Amino acid sequence: ETDGNVFKSDALGLPVNASDARLKDVPQGTVAAAHIAGKWQGALKFDGHLYARASFPGLSGVSQHTVVFWVKVAKDARLSNAYSMVAWGVNNEKLGSHPIHIGWNRNPNEGMVGVLRTDYGGGFAMGATPLRDGQWHHIAVILTPNEDAGKTMEVKQYVDGRLEGEGQSSPPGSEVFKQLTEEKAFSLNDIVWLGCRLGISGVRTERFRGEMDELYIADCALEPQEIVSLMNYNQLQVEVAEVSD
Repeated sequence: ETDGNVFKSDALGLPVNASDARLKDVPQGTVAAAHIAGKWQGALKFDGHLYARASFPGLSGVSQHTVVFWVKVAKDARLSNAYSMVAWGVNNEKLGSHPIHIGWNRNPNEGMVGVLRTDYGGGFAMGATPLRDGQWHHIAVILTPNEDAGKTMEVKQYVDGRLEGEGQSSPPGSEVFKQLTEEKAFSLNDIVWLGCRLGISGVRTERFRGEMDELYIADCALEPQEIVSLMNYNQLQVEVAEVSD
């Protein structure tokens, strides 16, 4: 799309189609500025205020998923704009209630600032390649939930086609949804959020600043060669849903 606030979703081989992504919190008259040239044709520019959301049935369930996308982060990006590029809520008896955030690290006590970071229930994964360089980077995160809520899920990160960081236990105080009402928990399920963090009240004020292109969500764990195929050719013959600009 070259204009408007709706981004078409295409699905392949999924039992239920994901919905189109829609922009939120867009200042009047600024929609056009969100449409830019991307890695592959058009891309979406996050200005630190707007965000997007789309329904994705099964995303919050006990099943594997791989999230793949291109991202560009400015060299002077602030720590307050680190979270989150992609996020969703998990609220069920087997996995507990917690957010999953894919962003870049802003905590120097836990790793290099600016590298890929995935936060999930009970743990986080940390990359090695600084993303704040004004260049496009290819991101892939594989998440394999554990049906035992007392055990953390398996997480693998890939940056530019290379394995960079696997899940580890989080220190005390990691993000967990607490005191979620049943209504609020249900409202966060099976929705993918772009450019924002999630909290117990829903979308938080911290927003991502940067550019994103070619978001894929697969309902399986993609193999390394499949991730490289998406990076090099932007196509893959697997059961995968795409939200692209």
